[in-house]
Amino acid sequence: MFGIQPIHIIVVVIVALLIFGPEKLPTMGRDLARMINQFRTGADEMTRGFRDEVAKPLEQQLAEPKTCVNCNAVNLGESGFCSKCGTKLG
Repeated sequence: MFGIQPIHIIVVVIVALLIFGPEKLPTMGRDLARMINQFRTGADEMTRGFRDEVAKPLEQQLAEPKTCVNCNAVNLGESGFCSKCGTKLG
């Protein structure tokens, strides 16, 4: 995997154990796993939203424009949020 040998992983773990100590290492691993999971979830949501937008029929994409109640900006298509100020469109 990525040219990393098992001995390299063992050396990295030993060095991390020496630097951070045995009490900090599990919490750092947990935080790293949580961060990777959140990144993966965000990437999946972004991909799903992109696929949904691409899959919409052209007629629906070119629907009646909406005007933002906050800044009066005209937003084209089926926008969920104002492109100028970010307010949710109703």
